[in-house]
Amino acid sequence: MNHSTHIHPGEGLQVVVPRPSLQQALKDVLPVASRSSYLPVLSHVLLAVERGRLSLRSSNINTGIKTWLPVSKHGPAATACVPAHLLAELVGLLPEGDITLAATQDDDLVQSDALAVSAATTGPPRLKTRARLRGLPANEFPLEPEADGTPFTISAETLRSVIRQVRHFVDREEVMPVLGGIQLQVHDGQLTAVATDRKCLALAVERLPLPDLEAVIELEVLDVLARH
Repeated sequence: MNHSTHIHPGEGLQVVVPRPSLQQALKDVLPVASRSSYLPVLSHVLLAVERGRLSLRSSNINTGIKTWLPVSKHGPAATACVPAHLLAELVGLLPEGDITLAATQDDDLVQSDALAVSAATTGPPRLKTRARLRGLPANEFPLEPEADGTPFTISAETLRSVIRQVRHFVDREEVMPVLGGIQLQVHDGQLTAVATDRKCLALAVERLPLPDLEAVIELEVLDVLARH
C-alpha cells in the first residue's frame, strides 16, 4: 500500500484500513442497508472516525447495525455517507492489502459529498486502483438511537444456540413482515425464542437470569450477532 497519503487537521475523513477488516465490517452492516428505498440514505452506510477507530453504521429505520474496526492510520474525527452495496462491491474488487478512504467534504465536516477509495498491489509491478463514490450529506443519516432500557449480558454460545434451533422456521416470503424475525421473550428468568413460517412453529428455551423483555428481531440481524 502506498502510505504517502498525508493527513492534515481540518480535512475530511481519511483512514487506512486492512482490506479483510473492511470487507467483514461491510458484510456485517449490509443486511439492513436497502438496495432500493423511498429514502435514498437508507441504502447508504455511514462511516465515522471515533476514538481512533472507524465505525460503520447502516439503518432501515426499524433496525440499525453498527460495527467498529481498527485503522492503521487516521485523520481527525469526521464522517462520510456513501452507497453501502456499491462500496462493498468495490472493496471486493480491490487488491489485497491496505485500503485508503479519503472523503472530500465541505467546510462543515458532516457535509460529505464523495469518498475516494484506493489500494495498491504489494508486489511488482506496483499498480494502484482508485475510485470515487458520490455520497450524501452525513447529517441526512438517521440518528443513532439511545438505549432506554436496562443493559444485560447474554453469552454468545447461548444466543447462537437459540438462533440455530429456530432460524429455519422464519417466514422468508415477507407476506407478514413480523414473521420475518424471531421473537425473543424473557419472563421469570426464562428466555424463549419463537419462529414460524405459518406452517410450523419452532420454540427454544433457555434458563437465564435476565430482566423481563419481549422483542421481534429480524433474522439477518440475529445472524450478524450469532457470527460474532
